[in-house]
Amino acid sequence: MALAMKKPLWYGVFFSKFCLHSLISFLNTPSNKAYHHGYISLQGTAMSFLLDESTIRSRFAPITPEQYRLMGESGLLQSNVELINGFILEKMPKTPLHTITVSRLQAALLLILSQEFSLRKEEPLALVLSEPEPDIVIVYGAADNYAERHPKGAETVLVVEVALSSLALDRKKAELYANAGIPCYWLVNLNDRTVEVYTEPHGAVYSSCEVIQGDNVLLLPFGTFGTVSLTTLFPSDSSV
Repeated sequence: MALAMKKPLWYGVFFSKFCLHSLISFLNTPSNKAYHHGYISLQGTAMSFLLDESTIRSRFAPITPEQYRLMGESGLLQSNVELINGFILEKMPKTPLHTITVSRLQAALLLILSQEFSLRKEEPLALVLSEPEPDIVIVYGAADNYAERHPKGAETVLVVEVALSSLALDRKKAELYANAGIPCYWLVNLNDRTVEVYTEPHGAVYSSCEVIQGDNVLLLPFGTFGTVSLTTLFPSDSSV
């Protein structure tokens, strides 16, 4: 099921390779360069009315990751988007609080992460119909293992999203990560100063969700005994 929490810029219109290459060729001709950077936004605006009709919405087919990457390589995508269930979504702007929280968590994880794993920040995951870009991902192996491709769900042990205004969407993403078999998903809720820890994926559902709060700690879900204290993420003198 496609996420409907935020209007996508590109509404999952299916392109055959021929049509996609034709579109790219059209936009790259000198006379049509003016359309190049605004095309996605214009299409999204025009199609938003169509998506309000469920019978029409059901006829839209998803964009594949291959098509998505081809569009990116051809300069048709803005930099602040990600592919979710075949739909290209505009990411929420980052607030200073979001940015510093991600940095705090990254620093804490790097202190305790063993050499068996690598940390990736705001980089794509290669899932079936998606290429999300979580705030933090922990994957198996060295960073150089992914020099020519993005990690898959089976190679991922932890995904972290930090949410302020995007909380509803990031909760919906739990279905995406569970369906990919990712064993643990942390959703950092900046509004409530809590972390929702999702574990035990079965299909598109995590069987367990525990809310960590106060001065409790987050346990790493892989072969190391490190922990991250919530006081590291939410110092007493910080405010939302």
